[in-house]
Amino acid sequence: AGSITTGATHNVAINTESGYLYRAGGGSAGLRIYNLNANPAAPQYVGEWNDFYVHDVQVVTWTTGALAGRELAFCCCGGAGVRVVDVTNKASPVEIGVTSYPNVEYCHQGWLTEDRRYFIVNDELDEQSFGTPTTTRVIDVSDPTNPFWADSYTNGSPSIDHNLYVKGNMVFAANYTSGLRIFDISDPFNGVEIGFIDTFPGSNATSFNGAWSTYPYLPSGTVLISDIQQGLITVRTQFERLAFEFPTGTPERIGPGGTDTLTFNVIEQGVTLNPASVMMHVDTGSGFVGVPAVATGNPDE
Repeated sequence: AGSITTGATHNVAINTESGYLYRAGGGSAGLRIYNLNANPAAPQYVGEWNDFYVHDVQVVTWTTGALAGRELAFCCCGGAGVRVVDVTNKASPVEIGVTSYPNVEYCHQGWLTEDRRYFIVNDELDEQSFGTPTTTRVIDVSDPTNPFWADSYTNGSPSIDHNLYVKGNMVFAANYTSGLRIFDISDPFNGVEIGFIDTFPGSNATSFNGAWSTYPYLPSGTVLISDIQQGLITVRTQFERLAFEFPTGTPERIGPGGTDTLTFNVIEQGVTLNPASVMMHVDTGSGFVGVPAVATGNPDE
């Protein structure tokens, strides 16, 4: 590792718990670290990590296990994948974990889930290089010294995925031509798209147009979108929907005799269910027929 002096920066990250700022990227730089505690208007340069180029980073103070109290940087390093760096000693940061995922092209940016078990990652160039649809990678970082690719999910769009952020059990992803996409990650391995606003409605082409980044953390609930063509866009989210759980699973086929039972729970999210309106539509081979649901006595079933 060598020392790099550069005035260029791709992004900055601040660990508000420790009061340190991290400049990521710019030229061939990794991380350059500054102390904000004494005088935030004149940050003091205190160290760097340049083993690999860092395109983007999230830095947190770890709270569990043997690393509790350590300051960890989760670095997205392009073709070098995800690298976890212990930056507690600013004068001598050390890499403690590294992983990648299938068809890595440019590990671009990521964000930790709120329980800090997973690091949700986007790859900016795999759509162009491999023709893959918009794909989000899930990295298990429950042990930061042994991170590993756990799974991926996709919404099938050809657009390039870009900056994403986690709030609660939702991922807010600015995905260029397909705009802002919001995923429910209650099951982190099966992100379900529950809302979107297409800020580049002309197409979902694999090109660098449209939504570049987003910020979902304002106390008002307003979500900010920075769009290459449109500029600043402000939106509000309103999730009113019914979600379904199948405690006994779902059968591949239902017998023609009409004796099979499918049990499900309905979760009301901002709306009230009318039980008389619940129907299951079954394809009989010659068209769909509706079968009304019967309440089981459990208020949620």
